[in-house]
Amino acid sequence: MTLLAVIIAVVVVIAVAAVAASMFTRRQKLRERFGPEYERTMGDAGSRMAGERELRAREKRHDALDIKPLDSTIRDRYTRDWASAQEEFVDRPEDAVHDADRLVTSLMHERGYPTQDFGERAGSSGAAVAWGGATATTPAAVSNKAARDAHRHPLHPGDLLRTTKSPL
Repeated sequence: MTLLAVIIAVVVVIAVAAVAASMFTRRQKLRERFGPEYERTMGDAGSRMAGERELRAREKRHDALDIKPLDSTIRDRYTRDWASAQEEFVDRPEDAVHDADRLVTSLMHERGYPTQDFGERAGSSGAAVAWGGATATTPAAVSNKAARDAHRHPLHPGDLLRTTKSPL
């Protein structure tokens, strides 16, 4: 009887350790993938479990999209256009924001992200762009944030054109 109790206790401890390790690994993967958006979502969700559930749902929605890499000539054109929008911000910030808005929307469309009714989709689907610790859910908000950041911290063109999977 004592041996059976010890075996059961060992099995329970091993099961709890396995579950804890799995949760830790999953949490680390979400943190790495979402960066600052992870903490923001945790704060907004009210609990870690609810926040992580939301981020996993975003991953599933994103993974269902057919995101395409850009051809090098198209990527170069977007890089030039992005640099131009950043330079324009100093002298004509409002125009730069509108140009960045159009550029981001065009880039998202070209890569395969849904862009029709983007504001509605972003609000209802949880799609958001995390940029420099802040989150934007509309092209205008993305480009406003981009323009402010471009002035303070110019982005490397690869940040805009990266082809790896992102939280979107």
